[in-house]
Amino acid sequence: AVVSTQSAITAGLSFSYSETLWPWTGYLAITLSVGKSGANYAGTVEGYVLLTVQSPATNEDISEQTSTLHIPVKVNIIPTPSRDRRILWDHFHSIGYPLGPFPRDNLKLHTSPLDWNGDHIHTNFNGIYKHLRSKGYFVEILSTHFECFDAKNYGYLFLVDPEDAYFESEIRKLNEDVNEKGLNLVVFADWYNGPLVKHIKFYDENTKQWVVLQGGGSNVPALNKLLAAHGVILGDKVWHGKFSVGPHAMEYGSGTSLLSFPKKKKVPTATLR
Repeated sequence: AVVSTQSAITAGLSFSYSETLWPWTGYLAITLSVGKSGANYAGTVEGYVLLTVQSPATNEDISEQTSTLHIPVKVNIIPTPSRDRRILWDHFHSIGYPLGPFPRDNLKLHTSPLDWNGDHIHTNFNGIYKHLRSKGYFVEILSTHFECFDAKNYGYLFLVDPEDAYFESEIRKLNEDVNEKGLNLVVFADWYNGPLVKHIKFYDENTKQWVVLQGGGSNVPALNKLLAAHGVILGDKVWHGKFSVGPHAMEYGSGTSLLSFPKKKKVPTATLR
């Protein structure tokens, strides 16, 4: 792939892609970055990407086919926002179907029980993303482990329905980020119940097999290990119900509850089933 840019600054560009493209599989990822010299730059960067795709010959009648795509690229560049406006959304610890048979967050959704969308701001959490943007926040995706970001650059780290476990080094680093660097940790923990996970089975129409879940809506045991140093323990009972916060009516689809929380801290309560 080749890119040509024309602007007052130089944008870094990198590519990652799968060797094979096939229906429902394969990807081309384009990453753009601006160095420290452009921290206060406001403007646009534009150019194009040339992509060549080759299809092998299938028989004697159809030879190798080659297609070249010309993809225009244009992005807006803004000055680096202040730390209190920057949110880092952890997607590294999110695992969705088909990488693993993980259930959706709401157990009442029987027609499409598996987690296809992977808890991403451009899929099932797009509404939250748009709301945060409307309030002046800037959301970035963390696609690597916790040791790869500098907490001094961000005001908040969002952990949303994580299915994967955490490395010991990640736990130590995050404790330091919260206690010494002032990082705010926001956790959206979903449901988890060991006996229930083993009991639920789904028939996978793609593989034509019955599959057993590999976890709950999120990995609550891993979250408990991560949050232990902060005095937070989540339970394994699945709760659901409706409640109100001021004038806003809400529904708690399927989720966990707090078993322990630091004393003298505010904890909202609701009556659920």
